[in-house]
Amino acid sequence: MSLGITALLCLSGGPTSGNGCQAATISSSQCPQLTLAYQADGHGSGTAGDVPSCPAWPSTSRPALATWTARCQCRLPCFRCGFKRCLGGSVAKKMRQQARKRKAQKGVAIYHDMKIYENFERSARRIFECLKAAERNSPGAPRFLFIDVQGHRNEAGGYDHDAFELINEFALGFLGDYLTEISTPLYRARNPGKQRNDIPDILRIGHPDDGSKYGYDAGSLGVQPRETEPASRKTAPTVRAIADYLGLEEAACLVCWRKTVERAHVVPTALGGSMDVRNFALLCPDHHAEAPDVADAESFWAWIDYAELRDSPDKWVDAPDEVKALLRRHNVRIGKGSREPLSFFSAVKEELKALYGWTDGDFGAVAWPDLMDEFHRVLDAATGRHFSIDKKVSTYAWAYDIALRRVKGEADRVIRDAP
Repeated sequence: MSLGITALLCLSGGPTSGNGCQAATISSSQCPQLTLAYQADGHGSGTAGDVPSCPAWPSTSRPALATWTARCQCRLPCFRCGFKRCLGGSVAKKMRQQARKRKAQKGVAIYHDMKIYENFERSARRIFECLKAAERNSPGAPRFLFIDVQGHRNEAGGYDHDAFELINEFALGFLGDYLTEISTPLYRARNPGKQRNDIPDILRIGHPDDGSKYGYDAGSLGVQPRETEPASRKTAPTVRAIADYLGLEEAACLVCWRKTVERAHVVPTALGGSMDVRNFALLCPDHHAEAPDVADAESFWAWIDYAELRDSPDKWVDAPDEVKALLRRHNVRIGKGSREPLSFFSAVKEELKALYGWTDGDFGAVAWPDLMDEFHRVLDAATGRHFSIDKKVSTYAWAYDIALRRVKGEADRVIRDAP
């Protein structure tokens, strides 16, 4: 299953899987007389053209992995052949020294899969934190960024605005100077200069004042889907079609990875949500019953992001015993465990703090009657109901947050750049 993760992987001698596989740097096409052989740890041996794949590396950006030795027909060992003769003597010695130096230089690979429930802001902040951690833990080491994208498609089948902005403007435009190489589904680029290591302490994301739509217009309480031109289909797509759009080999809950799933509308049909595949998530029955029924698609996806982090220990409950043993050795918690049940309003307060960043002061920031009047206005105009559930913690928390913004006069554009 290709569910997304964010991770730091150490490597040696270039983009590798971190398990002994080293990227090939020479090719048989460089010299008709050159023959290549490789010996890759744990992957056997062979000749050029029969390069092993390394399963630990993301399949969409997997390099040719092997440790190479080279000889030409003149029997002189060398690291590179010219087109008509083998380079030897001092040149070969110098190149061997350079190769040893590259091999000794450690690097860091940063891999981020932009998940369907991440927007540009949350993805950018997470990659930036990984970049700072890489410099903090391995100062000056070459850094290699790998980005995959889950879903995030527009009407034409290309990447939507958030994914394209992350790949093009943020990765290449802003981060490029602080990296040695970038690999994305659209391009692979190497820094032509020297990698900079003076990474800013804080990432500040600005939004252009050019009339473009971003964030939720809490003033109007209108419907804000991701898709600007939804498909005109009248029936819901199949579970398989939704899984394909999400990039899942097997249909599974986006929060807990359980295999029994239901099709969940991002924006409810009662509020004007479409039957477009982009307006669906796959959730288990429990998380479907918890998910918010609100007019803002990004707030729905932000809740999925929050719930996935909150309930991440549950992902390993059904894992094989050997996987559980490995996780326990690395102090990874398995299963959320039991906790004392909260009253409904206590659960709403907890979610307001954890997801929407409320502090104790926010609960008394405005007059309670004013907040309650606005809360019910938001609840009536911009929320729906699923499963005949009378009220949901997630829906009420969203309505309180929007109501507070409206009472305080801060309802222009609500951008979910956390958790």
